[in-house]
Amino acid sequence: MPYKPNDVQVKILGVSGSPRKGVTDYLTQMALEEAAKVPGVTTEFLPLRTKHIEHCIQCESCLKLTPGEKYEHYCRPFHDDMDELMKYWLEFDGYIVASPVYDMNVTPMLNIFFNRFRPLWRCYRGIHQNKVGGSISIGGPRHGGQETTVAMINNFFLANEIVVTGGPAGNYCGACVWSKDKLPKDFDDPIGVEKVLGVGRRVAEVAKIMKAGRDVVGDARPEWEI
Repeated sequence: MPYKPNDVQVKILGVSGSPRKGVTDYLTQMALEEAAKVPGVTTEFLPLRTKHIEHCIQCESCLKLTPGEKYEHYCRPFHDDMDELMKYWLEFDGYIVASPVYDMNVTPMLNIFFNRFRPLWRCYRGIHQNKVGGSISIGGPRHGGQETTVAMINNFFLANEIVVTGGPAGNYCGACVWSKDKLPKDFDDPIGVEKVLGVGRRVAEVAKIMKAGRDVVGDARPEWEI
């Protein structure tokens, strides 16, 4: 049966990997506002700086967990915010992840967040299949590592079986923004903003298409509860 635009409901999570409140938060929320214009889309915003996340110590505890079994703690050595963040993350159908450029890479905070997803990969392989991700990077210089930063975010998506969309034509790998190290009130990069809005729209649209497709053709993902 054909779908109407509002029949498919999806949730998009926007994650800011910045350690301070500034342009990264501003642009992530801008992308979410654009995503929410797509019928049937709701959004939520997660600034990582408000969370306590320890770095992975490669203890291999998660490798000893039994796939499919429900756990109180995925990372046994830690009792930080990451267990709840993993459960929260899995409530969403699509993700917009943004980071300022740190040495042509994502922030240490965002990288730690990515590293801690290993238990989900171990215990719930396939749990991310057919979800959608889009990336945003913000650099002070015009050519300050934005493309390598979105590549790192996209690599996280690919490693976790999340379908990557760069955005509209001309957004080859994600939105690359030139902040000139300005605050949101002084920020001015119309081309970058255009790409950010495109990422928001595309993540929302593709997430709806993927969810509708699963309803029609089925889903090969394991039926595991988190």
